[in-house]
Amino acid sequence: MATATLSRPQSDRTTTPRDLISTGKAASILGVSIQCVVNMVNRGELEAYTLSSGHRRLSRKVVCEAAGMDTGEEITEEKVVIYARVSTSKQSSLKHKSDSDLTRQLDRLRSHAKEHYPNREIVEISDVGSGLNYTKPGLTRLLNGLLSGEFRGAVVLVENRDRLTRWGCEIYETVAAHASVEIKYVDQQDISDADMLSADLLSIMTIFTTRTYSRRSAERRRKRLSSEFVARATELINQGLTLAGVAKQLELEGFRDESGNVVGFNVINCQIAQPLNKLQRILPGNETPTQRYIRENTEEKPLNYRLKISDFYADYVAWCQKEKVTPVSSFRLTSNLPNKVRRCGYLKGVIVKGKKLHTTVKVVKEHARTERLNEKLAEFCKANGLAFSSAMQKLQVV
Repeated sequence: MATATLSRPQSDRTTTPRDLISTGKAASILGVSIQCVVNMVNRGELEAYTLSSGHRRLSRKVVCEAAGMDTGEEITEEKVVIYARVSTSKQSSLKHKSDSDLTRQLDRLRSHAKEHYPNREIVEISDVGSGLNYTKPGLTRLLNGLLSGEFRGAVVLVENRDRLTRWGCEIYETVAAHASVEIKYVDQQDISDADMLSADLLSIMTIFTTRTYSRRSAERRRKRLSSEFVARATELINQGLTLAGVAKQLELEGFRDESGNVVGFNVINCQIAQPLNKLQRILPGNETPTQRYIRENTEEKPLNYRLKISDFYADYVAWCQKEKVTPVSSFRLTSNLPNKVRRCGYLKGVIVKGKKLHTTVKVVKEHARTERLNEKLAEFCKANGLAFSSAMQKLQVV
């Protein structure tokens, strides 16, 4: 079995194999679990390479040798990355998915890849967004693959330069060249400089008008509510009604927007409830019943104090019945707790006064001698380029 150590720092490695595979694929080749592969890497039996994203990759040739397979020459599994982009959601999701512009664009690129690169793995990346948006998830995925070496030796197929990005294609081409990746435009037409300049100017005008009119359209669609409507909705929210209950009560009382239409709970949430919640957190004013319950019945404690959300909510409902107020949902109740309180299935750092609803977790403090030994071991590992976690595991085995 090929042996290698991970004790060397990553910067000492001058060459990286091109046939990198994931831990899961290595586990399937070796016929073991993923955790077993991780343990083999930690013991130094297999060498792993860490990408910029933090994921581990192993050399397929080394894994095949460890599995006792005849590898022959070095295996280089090059990929074909197809990248498709459309500008609007209507172009990506129509009634019939097979008829959408994005699907047809992916089909054309997929056919070109199968025709010219039949034996390569195809990786599909798609985006929905403007060509001037450089933070699209698909484009970010493509750039991360180029920088991390995941697509090393691959070919990126795009219909034309405009589908990759509106401007700045040269930057991506330069990055791809440094990563040994070739970007090919399948349907790129030769355009003169004058036509290209005209297209750029039209693109700027299109983007400007689209953003301007979309904001105006959003303002027109925004419900216009009277001051009486806002005051009554705020009163019902402070009484503890759910947003659906607030919308139903306002409809029964005959409240409408300025156009005479019924107002739904989502509009009440966006235009009244969310701003009100922010103001109540910032400005000291009249307390809601929920805030009064938290102030009178809860107490902040260290984080080793644990309280189940179900027990906390049951006590709150009992308090609401006693005070004759309508309880709010569990989510709205816990959202009024201080920022120090952590929520992870249960509450950490809060208790209910006078009731044993909470539990405590014992905080174990290491002995001073153990801390000194750990510090010395960490200094030794740093001086010799060793991994502290691996050294600790070896000490535990001994």
